[in-house]
Amino acid sequence: MSKEVKSRSVKEKVPEKSEDKCCCSGTECCNSTEDKFKKLLKSGMLADFVKNNNGSWDHLKWLMLCDDITAKGYAPIDFSQVGLALEQEKDNHFAKKK
Repeated sequence: MSKEVKSRSVKEKVPEKSEDKCCCSGTECCNSTEDKFKKLLKSGMLADFVKNNNGSWDHLKWLMLCDDITAKGYAPIDFSQVGLALEQEKDNHFAKKK
């Protein structure tokens, strides 16, 4: 019986999705991995990471960055895309030094 009550309460809390709108009333869900990736790029977090590490880091620092990204609410996210964006930031960092 408690399972039935739990199911009812979950249904009441989760808004229904339609094909053209998500649960947050936008045309795309604000929780999509693509949207979170865009927000991460706009945050400046990757540029700060590159600057703070002078364009060079090891695997442990990469893992720590991934943990920070997750802790700040950008996950789930495609970390392979984050890695590519980070390399682009590194290129930008060294281009500014010339």
